Amino acid sequence: MLLEGECVKPLQYFCSSVPISHIIQQRKLLFWKKIYWSDNIVLLTLSRLTYNAFIVVGCTFGVLTPKLSDNAVKGLVWNSFTASLEL
Repeated sequence: MLLEGECVKPLQYFCSSVPISHIIQQRKLLFWKKIYWSDNIVLLTLSRLTYNAFIVVGCTFGVLTPKLSDNAVKGLVWNSFTASLEL
């Protein structure tokens, strides 16, 4: 018996579309990465205070440093999604 998510995941894969939960986490990582490299002292301080949150979310996808490019982060999120599929 197929569950709802089991028939949607392969369709998302073949359409090159990640689930919304992955997109939200990806955007969080990209936002934290952007404020981490900011020249604004307030944003810089905020990023240092929330660095642990970046690491917690990043560990899910293999993003362990904000030094990665945006494309590398997106690629790791995609790889995490494809690894969760059972095709």
